[in-house]
Amino acid sequence: MKRIALSRLRLLDGRTLHNVVVEFDGGRPVRRYPLTEELPCTRWIGREVGEEELLQLADGGSLL
Repeated sequence: MKRIALSRLRLLDGRTLHNVVVEFDGGRPVRRYPLTEELPCTRWIGREVGEEELLQLADGGSLL
């Protein structure tokens, strides 16, 4: 399982979630929840990311 933390996640419906963790299984996002504490082995991305960009992140791609 892979996990990333985002300062902002822009959802497809236009809403924005702040300080959120997204977990991936098999390269697909399977769970998201609020970031409430520092998590080990979690990649931090300190900018807004669109929900459609999550698969690129799961593949190890860079969004910089």
